[in-house]
Amino acid sequence: MLTVWRKLHVEVDVMEKWTTLGEPDRATATGISWPNVLRLELGDDLPEGNNFYEDGKIIGGSNQLEPVLSNQADWISFSFAVDPSDQPDYIGAIEVFDDDGSKISYDLLPISGVINDHVKTNYATSFIDIVEVDSDLNPRPTIPFDLYSTVNNVGSALNNNQDMRGADSKFYWYWFTAVGYQAFNVVLGLPVYNYDGEPEGEPQSGGATISTLFPNRFTKVFVAGAEDYDYVGDASDKDSAFRETFDDIVAHEIGHGPDSSNNGDHDAELGLMSAGESAVGEEFSKETILRFRNADKWDE
Repeated sequence: MLTVWRKLHVEVDVMEKWTTLGEPDRATATGISWPNVLRLELGDDLPEGNNFYEDGKIIGGSNQLEPVLSNQADWISFSFAVDPSDQPDYIGAIEVFDDDGSKISYDLLPISGVINDHVKTNYATSFIDIVEVDSDLNPRPTIPFDLYSTVNNVGSALNNNQDMRGADSKFYWYWFTAVGYQAFNVVLGLPVYNYDGEPEGEPQSGGATISTLFPNRFTKVFVAGAEDYDYVGDASDKDSAFRETFDDIVAHEIGHGPDSSNNGDHDAELGLMSAGESAVGEEFSKETILRFRNADKWDE
């Protein structure tokens, strides 16, 4: 049997490294309790409560404490005891840091090799050679840093540097993918809530690909959202586990391209197209592969 391979050309733009991200929130510790946990009582409220800083850290004077166990606006706690004689060392001005980027040993942005061997292997099961276009076709691969980007296309700046807009055809499969930091949603022009999984119980988004209800469809992948997923692979090697998770999100979101009118039904194909974190570590199902093979072009 003759098998025909198709090549999918992907233009990838990546958000630049932040310059101000990581700036702490500030408060004043006025009291301390122990022994089951170290809990600092705060004289002035933090901007965020409800465990927003979970797994983050604080710095107070010469002390650095991590990870944060939980917090409300007026207190913050850690999962270890403290000697009562140390109490004065923890009283006073403190800086409180979120945990984004703290689980791996390298910066979340910029991230390279978005279309790498892991992604290629996923698409090879569909006889698709997925490749990242070179700098001649993508001369503007950098997106200015923004702490939050919209999950839908309304008001999104993630595709401002898209160089090959409109290139997709039945003769030349093309797709655009943008890597941002973290997501929020926009309804009627207003942000409604973040998609970064913070505070506790809030949704999180590792990526999004919008249906044909929106013009100029493209894939968005969010590194901070991916970092909050439950990692697959070797849990002791968080660097590689994060990367495998990120790569599977890239493959999943690009996979929403063909048959876009049924975007909501793609999750029902299961495997790597399953919804949310359940897709990570899976392969494309037979239903997904058939959808890819029946596609006339990628954006349809």
